[in-house]
Amino acid sequence: MADIMQPIVMRTFFSLLLLVLFFVTSVSLVLAATPDGSGPWADQVISSSQGVMKNGSPVPAIRSNPAAALGVAENDTADGTFFSLGFGGQITLHFDNGVRNGAIVIESTTPNYPLETAQVEVSSDNSSWTVVGQVSQDGQVNLPSDLSCVNYVRVTDSSDPVIFPDDIADGYDVDGVQAINNEPCTTPGPTPTPTPSSNSNQCADSKPSTPTLTSVVRNSPTTATLTWTSVSPVSYYTISYGTDPGNYIYGVPNTGNTTTFTVGGLASNTNYYFVVRAVNGCTPGDPSGEKSIGGGQVLGASTSTGDQVLGASTDRLAATGRSANLSSWLLATSVTLLLLAGGLLWLK
Repeated sequence: MADIMQPIVMRTFFSLLLLVLFFVTSVSLVLAATPDGSGPWADQVISSSQGVMKNGSPVPAIRSNPAAALGVAENDTADGTFFSLGFGGQITLHFDNGVRNGAIVIESTTPNYPLETAQVEVSSDNSSWTVVGQVSQDGQVNLPSDLSCVNYVRVTDSSDPVIFPDDIADGYDVDGVQAINNEPCTTPGPTPTPTPSSNSNQCADSKPSTPTLTSVVRNSPTTATLTWTSVSPVSYYTISYGTDPGNYIYGVPNTGNTTTFTVGGLASNTNYYFVVRAVNGCTPGDPSGEKSIGGGQVLGASTSTGDQVLGASTDRLAATGRSANLSSWLLATSVTLLLLAGGLLWLK
């Protein structure tokens, strides 16, 4: 009797397994961006230039599909439903019906995670761009009075890597961009000759002098203290740095009006290259000369970095403290349960 039942049990088991795989595939398809036809959401990716994670590694592939930023925002933190810009990365989106009043940018994140920010620009021709504001997580920007309608929106990550505790943070995550008023743009007429007048949007602050970066001292495997000369006029200083000369993928946007600052979150056994720049109001100065530090350990210092031991695997979901991919979880759980059920039937 057992010999007769075993083939039946196995056929039943594999039939159930196929049904589970079909279900998981269907769920994966649901996670994709939902087109809205002539609705107010972005319709086309014109270009994208993805940055990197805090540790300098590429953003995982499941978070790197620019098309995930199109259509209706899912308001979901599941991987695959949004496009991670990476630190310093950007994406340019096209709206078939145009944007008249402004736009709402939806970001995928979880509560209590450090603020991920982005700069938003708009254009009517994908050539001449106007900065219309910054967003922190979800945010709204409005068109200036001299722009009646645009068809292009560009979102560029401006997050500060220093504030993120995990080395695999990957900056701002675009879930969707919605036009506040998506009536079609009319063909623009001739541009009138501007009348000379005072422009409240034009920065009138004088350019500050260039500071001299005098020293960079590694205090521990993960911190370094920078010191530079004071300049005038100045409101605050910024620090840019990276793991390759001249390629500064990390930064501190505002150190305050001081001439020393300690940068944290560095990777041990890694060389870093730093420059500092003065900012006076809305006008930045030129960067200082570059200084570097080696990746050697500080004598007697611990070889662990926060909660991550050196050499431990960093192949994990990250960057925003989000849930794991729903499809992967369903697949793993379902297959495990079916295998257990099949084993029990086989023993019977």
